[in-house]
Amino acid sequence: MKVTGAEHHRWRLQTNFAEPKDIMVCFGAWPDSVLSPEYLHELYSGTATVAHSPFAFSSEQGIRPAFPFLEASEGERIASLWRSQKEKVYPQVRAMFSRGPLASGDDRCNPAAGCVLLALQTLAILELREREREVGLWDRRTEAQKVGTLFAVRPYEAVFTRVEAIPFGENRFLCVPWGGPFEAYAEILELLEDPYTAQMLATASEEMEIIPDGRVVKQLTRAGFVREVRKGLFSTKFEIGVPAVGDQEIRDTALAILPAVRGLSNAIVEVLPQLKTLAESGRYSYLAGIGDYMEMGYSVLMGLILEWAIEDGLLGRPPQYKVVRGDRGIREVSIDGRRRGAPAHLPGVVIVRDGYVAWDELLATARVPE
Repeated sequence: MKVTGAEHHRWRLQTNFAEPKDIMVCFGAWPDSVLSPEYLHELYSGTATVAHSPFAFSSEQGIRPAFPFLEASEGERIASLWRSQKEKVYPQVRAMFSRGPLASGDDRCNPAAGCVLLALQTLAILELREREREVGLWDRRTEAQKVGTLFAVRPYEAVFTRVEAIPFGENRFLCVPWGGPFEAYAEILELLEDPYTAQMLATASEEMEIIPDGRVVKQLTRAGFVREVRKGLFSTKFEIGVPAVGDQEIRDTALAILPAVRGLSNAIVEVLPQLKTLAESGRYSYLAGIGDYMEMGYSVLMGLILEWAIEDGLLGRPPQYKVVRGDRGIREVSIDGRRRGAPAHLPGVVIVRDGYVAWDELLATARVPE
C-alpha cells in the first residue's frame, strides 16, 4: 500500500502473528489488500457502506469494525492505566537498559539498540500472553485472537511504539521503531516502504555497498539511511548507513533481556484485569473477544517504557526530520540541524541479516524455561 501526501497521517494496520501464513488462515485475505486507509477512516468514523468480512460486520448501529482503533482518546485511557503502575513496571526494564546490552556504549551507533527494541517488542507480547493464561484472561479471546491480533493506529495521536520489519532482498529486514518517542521515523515510513527503496537495498553486498537508484537514493541519503562515500576526486560509492546484525546477535540479545521482560510481565500481571475492564467498558465493548484490545494496550506500554528510558538518557532520541511532500509522496527530506556530510545517528534502527532465522531464534528464546 503506497501512502502519499497528507495520507501519511492516516490509519495503519498492525498485526501480531508468529507466522505470515497464520494471517491468511485467520482472515482468508491479507488485511492491507482489503483495508485501505480510506476504508479504515470510514470504519472509524461510522460512514462505511460496505462490510468487508471478517474485518467488519453489519449491525443495528451500522457497519462496525471487528477490531479496535488506537487514537488520542483511546490511547490516553490505556496510557493512564500504565502510568499509574510506573513504579511496578519501569524498574524491571530500567535495569535492563542500564546494565544490559546497551550499557557498553552509545546507542546512537550501537546495533544493540535495534536488537533490544526488536526483541523487547516480540518477547513482551509473548510473555504477556502467558500471563493472560495464568489469570484466566486467555479464554476471553476468540480462537482467531489466540493465533494473532489486529488493530489500527493513527501516527502522532497516541503513546504507541511499534518496531516495523520492512523486508528487502533475500532474508533481510530493515527494522525501524516508530510512534511515541520514535514518532520522527513515522514521518519517513512511506519512503522506507517504497518499492524502489526495497529494490535498491536488495542490491547490498556483504559489505552493505549498494547500487544507487536515482528515484530514492537522494532522499534516503539525506534521511541518514544511506551513506555516500568518496572513493576519489570523481568517484563515489553508496552504502547502507544503518548497523547490521545477524541471527546470533538477535538471540544473544534476547537471552540477555529475557529475565527483565519476564520480570516486567510478572510485575503487571495483576493489572491485566484492569486492561480487560477498559476493553469491555469503552468504545469497543461490543467486540467478540478482548485479544486485539489487550495487545493494542501492550503497544501503548511499549511506547511509555521507551519514552521513560529516553527521558532517563538510557536510549537515544531519534533526529527530527524536515519533510516536503508532493502529490507522489516525499519530495525532499533532511535531518534538522545536520551538517552536510556529517554522519547520521538513527537510534533503534537496525538491519537484520538472515531475518527469518532471527525471527525463529526470537520465538525459540521465548520458550526458554523460567
